[in-house]
Amino acid sequence: MFIIASDQVQNSQLLGIAVGVGIKETGAISQFMSNMKDKMGGNDIGYERVMQNTIKRAINNMIKDAESDGADGIINVQINNNMIVKNKSNVMVMATVYGTEVKKIEKPLSKSLTFDQKKL
Repeated sequence: MFIIASDQVQNSQLLGIAVGVGIKETGAISQFMSNMKDKMGGNDIGYERVMQNTIKRAINNMIKDAESDGADGIINVQINNNMIVKNKSNVMVMATVYGTEVKKIEKPLSKSLTFDQKKL
């Protein structure tokens, strides 16, 4: 399975759209730590890790969707992510990943590439 952001691949047939979604809810402790980071400055590594893991989960779900349709690869991949605040102590991180499923086509050899024994 190959995954690329380009919108074209030679010798391939378009199959459809592959979609993957990943959702992770953070709890009160991670929210508290994030608030402390905001006040003290610096990167919020906890949220970064949650976002990375959510995107990876969405990509894996997209791959499973494409494989179930018989695809060899996914092109024109797009990633969207959101944070949804449920209340003061809970935030949901959601990633949606989608792309176009493709199937590689075996290209037959051109007749010009065949050898003529008499000319050799």
